Order: sequence, then C-alpha cells, then structure tokens
Amino acid sequence: MNKYNSFTALIQNEPPDSFEIEYRVRSEICIVIAPHGGDIEPGTSEIADFIAGDNFSFYSFNGCKTNGNWDLHMASEKYDEKKALELVAASETAISIHGARKDEPKIYIGGLNTRLMSAISTALHRAGFPVGQVVPTKFGGVHPDNICNKCKTEQGVQIELTHGLRQKMFKNLSQTGRKRKTDLFHLFVKTVRNVLNTV
Repeated sequence: MNKYNSFTALIQNEPPDSFEIEYRVRSEICIVIAPHGGDIEPGTSEIADFIAGDNFSFYSFNGCKTNGNWDLHMASEKYDEKKALELVAASETAISIHGARKDEPKIYIGGLNTRLMSAISTALHRAGFPVGQVVPTKFGGVHPDNICNKCKTEQGVQIELTHGLRQKMFKNLSQTGRKRKTDLFHLFVKTVRNVLNTV
C-alpha cells in the first residue's frame, strides 16, 4: 500500500529534506531511472547511475529520511514527478530499476519493450544471473501509465532486483555500505550496458 498517489500529495505532507532528485541529461536514445532510489529501495540509485554512465540519461528520486522512507514510495503507474516525466518523455525508451522485497536472489524483467526485455534477459542469464522466467503480475510493468512506458515509443523496460540479490551487490545496503560495490554489481552493470550499447 502506498501512502501517496501523487507527487503533489507527497510534497504537501513531507518536509523538503526528506528526498532529493538527481538527474543527468545525455543521449535521448535511453534514460535509466530509479524512481524509488536512496533509502526507499536501497541500491537502485547506484545501479541506475552506473548503467547510465556518461552516455545515457539518468534520473533518481532519493529517499533521505532517517526512517520511514517507504512512505515516499509511489506506484509506477501513478508516478507523476515533473522532472521524471519530462526526462522520460524526451527519451526513445526508458529502463527503470526497482527493488523487490523478496529475500531469494532473483531478477524480474517486465515492461512493453519486448525486444529489449528479451535481449537483457538473455544476456543476464548467460552471465549467470537468476532471471525469473515467470514474472509476477505486480512486477509486469505493462500498464501504459507506468513511468517506464511514458517514453517516446511508449515501450520501456522495468527491472526488479530482489533484496537478496541487491545485498550481494554491495558491502551492505546501508548508505555507507552502498559505496562499496562488489564484483556482482559491476558484472550486472556491464551486462546491461553492453545490451543498451548494441541493441
């Protein structure tokens, strides 16, 4: 259950320092976003940032509260933060990075860009990542109003990484622990970037 169904409601009820927005504008070919970054879904900001690198656009909405950051979580199909909508609308496609709460290390890939989804799924599987063959409905990313599908082509990709997998990508998921990335983090980033650079 989400506390807020719009960004307007969120900013009316949360102090200004409870969140921050990061972004870089690069190529209009693709933007990589973390709509629930910072301490909302820990690790997703860092993953999106490194996948974007210097050649793809990047956006992250970061929860910065001492506790209760889940209050800042907005459903992807109701995500209406102005800068996110602006940047995604200016991009051919969008890749959104999310953090599922499950403990089993797993990746679920959804969205409407089936070609890119298939390419990313195949590449991650070949690299040894546990890609779920059956995507739970809540991770499907198929709603046309999902922020990843608000791009020019109206076909984006949603990548869900479970808590169990994200833990293996950092020393730990605290703010300090996330500064130390593991080899698994770099392998994931490299694999997805390779797909984006070739497809």
